Amino acid sequence: MPSINLLTGPTTVYKNNVIKGEESFTLAYDEEMNLFKVIHATGNIWTTYLPRQVTRVSSQVTGSLRKTNWVIVEVKYATGDEYKFSHHARDAEQVENVKKWFDNAARKDGAENDVITLMRTREKVPIAEVVSVLQKHGVSSRESDARRAIEQGIASGIEGVLDETRFVSKYALNREQVRYEIATKFEMSKEGAVVLKCPNCGASLSLQSKESQGTCKYCNASYTVPKNILGLL
Repeated sequence: MPSINLLTGPTTVYKNNVIKGEESFTLAYDEEMNLFKVIHATGNIWTTYLPRQVTRVSSQVTGSLRKTNWVIVEVKYATGDEYKFSHHARDAEQVENVKKWFDNAARKDGAENDVITLMRTREKVPIAEVVSVLQKHGVSSRESDARRAIEQGIASGIEGVLDETRFVSKYALNREQVRYEIATKFEMSKEGAVVLKCPNCGASLSLQSKESQGTCKYCNASYTVPKNILGLL
């Protein structure tokens, strides 16, 4: 998905309240990465910043007879440096449009942070719950958006997988893999029925159907039944 150019024109750059100069820049928004780009007239990306790094977005009108509109974006980088970009805008309508993009990016950033918090603190996170988080922040909340948010969390370093209906952490996967191995223990009753041993409490569980997933009626632990055991039914 290409970046969206929000405005192009003369831009005055300040670093730690000291003017650095004025050049022609394009302010663009990368919707997929949820970050802003300041692109030089040569086409080179001069800098980028995330919504959470933006400390203030304001506007200003200069001139008495011939009015000029400006969008002023203040950014604080991880280094501690504070930049201010004063972008020339075509008119007041463009100013308001740019402000809306910053507001939407901030809400999206908040939603992504909440999703990451869920993924870091929960073993399993249903896609439906991620959809609810996106809706709470007022951003696009289709299932595809929820999946993208989970995928971004995984890309950021959270270990786990995204299956058809939910995110499953690496910890849960490892634990369930252990249960899978233990669940291979079974015996045949005198009547010829398959009796599985609960991987958690060791209770005997009569296998009644070819369902690969089950829950122990004694300790409420979930378990997986291997195909070779299901084939005995």
